[in-house]
Amino acid sequence: MRNDGKQRRPGTASRPEGQSRAAGRPVRPPAGSTTAKRSAAAPGRKRKRKRRISRFHMLMALLLALVVVAASVTIFLLLAPRTPVPGAEDGRKTAIFGIGRITVEGDTRYASADIIEKSGAFLGQSVFTLDKKGMAERVLEAFPYIEKVAVDSPSFDHVRITVSEVALLGAVSAGESWWMIGTNNKLLERLPSGEAV
Repeated sequence: MRNDGKQRRPGTASRPEGQSRAAGRPVRPPAGSTTAKRSAAAPGRKRKRKRRISRFHMLMALLLALVVVAASVTIFLLLAPRTPVPGAEDGRKTAIFGIGRITVEGDTRYASADIIEKSGAFLGQSVFTLDKKGMAERVLEAFPYIEKVAVDSPSFDHVRITVSEVALLGAVSAGESWWMIGTNNKLLERLPSGEAV
């Protein structure tokens, strides 16, 4: 008989490890042990996580749908054309938030109506589609005596174009005509010899 340091009572057979003495069943861990808590809490936690994730996804999808609908309605209201612009032959139409007034400021030899027409802006145009930089560039290209152009909006429906002309430096003879030169060293205008100042 092997002696492994443990004394056994006579008449008792050795039992495999993990079995109780009374019923031969596996020994359960104590109620307060961590393994018992994990096994009892694990199924509940998984269910809660699944419910939270599905509710979160549904909420995010609903919010995204609302944002898309709101953005579509807003863009339609702001940019959608409504009625034809009075006197416009190119089919331009007014928008809900359209320009109500365009003014030109600054001393210039050109008519305000001509400057507004060349700028490309028109009454009823959506304020959100206004290209101020492009307006200034078009005015500079169309009118050689204008040296500086500034386009701003003093109010929501008002567009102001401020221009300043270049000062004349002199005239250069070119055969039977004269070229007017500005202080910016640019040729401004070609005039017949009889009209040069």
